[in-house]
Amino acid sequence: GTPETEAARVIKPLMALLKDEAPDVRASAAEAVARVSPDAGAMFPGLFAAFNGRSGSPARQAEESALKLIEHLGQKLGDADPATVAKTLEKIRGMGARGLGLLAPVGRCLRHGDLWVRVRALECLRDFGEFAADLLNEAMRLTGDSDWYVRQLAHQCLPALAPEGGRIIAALRAGLSDSHELVRKEAIRSLGQLGVAAGEAGPELLELMEKSNGELRPVIERTLERIGAPDLSVRRT
Repeated sequence: GTPETEAARVIKPLMALLKDEAPDVRASAAEAVARVSPDAGAMFPGLFAAFNGRSGSPARQAEESALKLIEHLGQKLGDADPATVAKTLEKIRGMGARGLGLLAPVGRCLRHGDLWVRVRALECLRDFGEFAADLLNEAMRLTGDSDWYVRQLAHQCLPALAPEGGRIIAALRAGLSDSHELVRKEAIRSLGQLGVAAGEAGPELLELMEKSNGELRPVIERTLERIGAPDLSVRRT
């Protein structure tokens, strides 16, 4: 993953210590988080409460700076101009894990009437990965969007939000019958990313391969191998 995502994974276990009864433990944990990522406050808005009055600590200063940036970008996400919102989402995506403090307003952008706002919001979710799992239902809803490009990107997002598979498998299997070939292709690839967890999609993939053109067939074959269905992948027409 990206350095920002790896930093978030290191920081996550420290969150329990931020709730410790001892003020010194909370403050030390907060400073440890800040050493891993100076902008860690943007990842965890509740971090500020852990500093317990240490106004001079680098961690608290980083938190205050991060919260100001979050407030500014959050206001931009509420702008009436879709182009401004889309550009703001691009900035948030570029922040990596630091943008997680804006997860809620980014989620609201998934219901925006403008195509490119929805696209940019989905790109943020894809890059946030499992840290954006709370928005999985919204991403699944967009697999049925009126625009094919949004549907394609939504299918691409699902394995990032739920790498274990689970209920996204049904949504991806439904994508195999989408009206647009590129959406079908993305659904196939995403099933492959899930590995053996998506094994139940094997028969549908084989049926699709038998009906598909030469460009799609190799993608299906690779996915069949990844989901652990080599007996299906050897069948050819």
